[in-house]
Amino acid sequence: MHEAKFDIGLKALFNRGKNRVQNIEVAQPSGREMIGMAYNLLDQEFAPYDAAVAAVQKEGEEAARAAEEVALAEVDTEEAFAHLHATGNARLYELKADPNEDADLYERRMSRGMPLNPSEFSHLGVDRTSAAMATAIEFMTGEFPDGHAALERAREAHANLKAKLEAADSEEAERVAAMQALFDARTSAKRAYSAARKLVDAALSLDGSEERISQLMPPLSSIYDSATPSTDEPVVPDEPVEPVEA
Repeated sequence: MHEAKFDIGLKALFNRGKNRVQNIEVAQPSGREMIGMAYNLLDQEFAPYDAAVAAVQKEGEEAARAAEEVALAEVDTEEAFAHLHATGNARLYELKADPNEDADLYERRMSRGMPLNPSEFSHLGVDRTSAAMATAIEFMTGEFPDGHAALERAREAHANLKAKLEAADSEEAERVAAMQALFDARTSAKRAYSAARKLVDAALSLDGSEERISQLMPPLSSIYDSATPSTDEPVVPDEPVEPVEA
């Protein structure tokens, strides 16, 4: 079962359990004490569990937004690289047109500084995209020491991509930490619900009540299969099954 669906089911069990336990009346003093202990268990464990569920949802949404911002920054970086690559090629053609310039030397340097064309660059993946852009910027800075509009745009896009990646990594770390905290809170909540259920069952038995614990507080297994009847007794068919004569 998906964890989010399980948490919805467990929270529902807690809320129903608290409401029902609060209204149970037993005559035995020991039974009343057990009922009070069961209610306190449910009440105390629900708050941190509910908060942990909410934290995972919040951190998950923030991590998703951060990932979307990385994707947008990556697209902007690809466009900036395409502009930078076109500028590099334009520079190559200018050098080839001037017999006094060593265009072959520039072309060799460009093949090391920008070995990929824009199409190839766009398929690198975000981490390699950042590294390839850094290399291209370093090469073009040497070729345009006085600066260039394409070079400035590339620097801005690259800086933005690195910042978005760092933010996304931070958000993902927080999401993972929230998931671990929820795992611990969920485990504690399940134990508390089971313990409270046993206390209520004992109080009912001590009081001689005919109420069944499965009706007041269904077992945790009911979360996994809502179609399974909440009863401690075996399910029997409504009509007897007639034997078939040979």
